[in-house]
Amino acid sequence: MKSHLFETVYEVAIGPNTIRVGKFAPYNEIAEVWESALNGQGIDPLKRLVGHEYLEHTLMKHLDLPYVPSDPAYWNAYPKLHPTHFGAHDLSPNPWNGKLSDAQMKLWETFLHAQ
Repeated sequence: MKSHLFETVYEVAIGPNTIRVGKFAPYNEIAEVWESALNGQGIDPLKRLVGHEYLEHTLMKHLDLPYVPSDPAYWNAYPKLHPTHFGAHDLSPNPWNGKLSDAQMKLWETFLHAQ
């Protein structure tokens, strides 16, 4: 997970038809969860974060899904989920509560039927 979050270089859509190559941008919330776990506290938040990152990484690596798509339809719908244009981040459970929303469950149905 450390490699996926902090070290690996990815092609990531940052807007319609716009791809950036680099590491994921740092987020204070992730750093706080990481540091808290290193100090032996906050294990449950780390478990939720690990669940999100593990599934996201697996979908990107083994099924070649983008983190998020660069398709303009995705970005026109953002921040709502687009029913047919989505990426590994959209299919992964919420890293803060560990749950999939109803909209994410519908994306999974679409994704699984396409396989």
